[in-house]
Amino acid sequence: MELIKLAKQLDFSSENEYFDYCIDSWFNGNFSQCNKLFKALTKTQRKQLINYIRDCYDYRHQVETFYFNLL
Repeated sequence: MELIKLAKQLDFSSENEYFDYCIDSWFNGNFSQCNKLFKALTKTQRKQLINYIRDCYDYRHQVETFYFNLL
């Protein structure tokens, strides 16, 4: 499914909002939600999320490691 369609299902207007929601879910400890959000993504979109997380932080962050391990 297109990422923008996934985002709109959650009332987001952009793909980045979906990625931010994935990150916020991790910070809030909602790991089952993280898994669900991640599994809804295609393989390419999952890589985009990992790259987005890398762009958000200047160092290797635990949230990146969490999602990377879901690959």
